[in-house]
Amino acid sequence: MRLVSTVLVAFFLCCVFVSWQQKPAPPGEKVYKQYCLSCHMADGGGVPHLNPPLDGSSLVNKNDQQSTQKLIQIVLKGMTDRVPIDGEYYSNNMAAHAHLSNQEIADVLTYIRSTWQNKASAISAKEVAQMRKKLL
Repeated sequence: MRLVSTVLVAFFLCCVFVSWQQKPAPPGEKVYKQYCLSCHMADGGGVPHLNPPLDGSSLVNKNDQQSTQKLIQIVLKGMTDRVPIDGEYYSNNMAAHAHLSNQEIADVLTYIRSTWQNKASAISAKEVAQMRKKLL
């Protein structure tokens, strides 16, 4: 009986230790996996000539207001143009995601701007709300 109790306590402590060491997922990761991953891939690399990479993209990594607003606009309104990004053209349409909340959009864009090789600043829900008001 004492051996069983010792084993159960050890098992419990191992479970607590393992769960304590796991970092919670960043807030935008869930939204990325649900809406972005199928086109932009798990590594943010995109699909050549179809879906632009998010990892290392100059638009994603710029910290100026114009780039931030453009990213928010793309998520809110989608994109149907054939556009050059970092010297390569991409032509696959992106659906609008205006159904996402301001916080979800801010979270997913912040996730994209701080994941892989990206080191850009966070985007706030307030910035998304201001762009939503202008665009929709």
